[in-house]
Amino acid sequence: MPTPHTLPSQAVAALTRLRETARSRSADAPEAKAELAHYVNALVGAGWPMSAVAAPLGVTRQEIHRINKQSSTLPRPARLPKVPALPEPAPEPSAKELRAPQTLTPAEAKRLRELAPLASKVRGVTAEDDPKREASEKFSKLLAEAWIRGVPRTELQKVTGQSPAAMRARLARHGYINRGASERPYKGRQAEFARKRDTCKYGHEFTPENTYEYTRPDGRVVRSCRACHVRRQRESVAARTATSTTCRNGHPLTDENTSEYTRRDGTVVRLCRVCVEQRGAESAAQQRQEVCKRGHEMTPENTYEYHRKDGKVIRTCRRCKTLRQREYEQRHGITSHR
Repeated sequence: MPTPHTLPSQAVAALTRLRETARSRSADAPEAKAELAHYVNALVGAGWPMSAVAAPLGVTRQEIHRINKQSSTLPRPARLPKVPALPEPAPEPSAKELRAPQTLTPAEAKRLRELAPLASKVRGVTAEDDPKREASEKFSKLLAEAWIRGVPRTELQKVTGQSPAAMRARLARHGYINRGASERPYKGRQAEFARKRDTCKYGHEFTPENTYEYTRPDGRVVRSCRACHVRRQRESVAARTATSTTCRNGHPLTDENTSEYTRRDGTVVRLCRVCVEQRGAESAAQQRQEVCKRGHEMTPENTYEYHRKDGKVIRTCRRCKTLRQREYEQRHGITSHR
């Protein structure tokens, strides 16, 4: 049975025949033109919409309106093709039927269970050809179809193991539904872009000498700027010393027991005079030693010498410094480029 907006085949054939004859140059063209105009008028009068009459002829509703108006000026033919009755519209579904919830088919539920664990492991650094990324795309598409179809959120949560908020955020990130105000767009492979940068956010170049590399628990290799690390350490020390009332050895930092100096970077450092004197005595004793604490000989090739601001010359074992650096990097999982 045709729908209320589709003409039966007999009416379509009559319209097409009259239209072709009216546009021809034959002697029957004027009669066919009048018959077409009155037949269109009869169809519209029977309740057929102009869009249903225009569709078989491939014209617009405005053209059907023009042909319909011609029926008032053209003579009415003796007989017209049969005008079909307008079919009654199908009964609308009841409110109970409209409220009937949709459900997942067994095949859809099985597929969602298979794809959910793989889709949850995709991160921004996941390669494009990784099977997990392909599984994530299939999972999002299948989830979107069920979501838009009206499958209850609780059923999807039981099948996928994800909360409704997480599922909505996934669909919003990938453009299947409108994104809410609290949902941020999907940024993509940020870590991959970060690896391509030549400088840190403060402008320091990522040279081998100025780069830390360490592996996070999730397997990602992260770069860190050594210059920024040193700056943060100095700022931390300056913040602690600016508010502390005693030094690390417990001596009170009074005005008589404190000396201040400004570093090249502008940081003001307070020093305990008692600790400075103790370190001076230890340094003097160290100057007389021929080996360090670990037993390395203090030869000119194995010795750092630098002058403090107070004029004292300090010697440091090169091998001990290298060992301390390696122990620190091994303890923190840092891969040095030195």
